[in-house]
Amino acid sequence: MWKTHLTVCDTVVVAQVHALDHTMRDQLLEMIESMLGDRTPIVIASAVAAFLAVCPERLDLLHKHYRKLCRMMVDVEEWGQALMAPLLLRYARTQFCRPDNHARELTAEEEVSSRERTMSLPDRERERERERARVCVCERAMSVSCLV
Repeated sequence: MWKTHLTVCDTVVVAQVHALDHTMRDQLLEMIESMLGDRTPIVIASAVAAFLAVCPERLDLLHKHYRKLCRMMVDVEEWGQALMAPLLLRYARTQFCRPDNHARELTAEEEVSSRERTMSLPDRERERERERARVCVCERAMSVSCLV
């Protein structure tokens, strides 16, 4: 219990030291990173507050803590949630790629098979008959154009 309260005090001190002396930034970053690794919600909220005060642009420090921060957000007090929500949202927007940017185009066969998976059995049979009819029409057209 005392350790938790001391760690919360440490996070407050980190932000104050940074406000007074910017030359200690590297040491403070190490402390913030270790505090982000804590497992108690009150320390996490204070560590996020210190992070935002000292180095809000250093999202790389959150890489290994991101999932834990998301899970712990429900346990953090309201003021901590108000700080964490925009930070985690900014992290997600800048660090995760958009799924539609990496979507590949389906080949004709994949498109047909994906369409078939969503259809009922009679619809699938009807679609296959239509496809066969299209192929037959195309083949006939090709043979007629070859004869002419």
